Amino acid sequence: MSELLKSMIGWKAHHCRTVKASVIIIASGDPTALIFCIEPCVATDGGGRSYGHGEPIGLCEALTFDSYSTPLSATSTSRLACIWCQ
Repeated sequence: MSELLKSMIGWKAHHCRTVKASVIIIASGDPTALIFCIEPCVATDGGGRSYGHGEPIGLCEALTFDSYSTPLSATSTSRLACIWCQ
């Protein structure tokens, strides 16, 4: 499903922000109003799952819940494309 979604969204048309290593991208309890797609670098969540280039972050939580339950941090300086979902 992730691959299908990536092909349907023009990520480059959305607002982007840059975060430094160790910065929390998503905190537990943050609203799922934003879906992030990580660009050149990698991030890991609280469960040890890694996200790489072009991958939507926390997609299942964003589509299912009102808030994220799994925190996510950048492991290096990363660029994030942000999609407002509500």
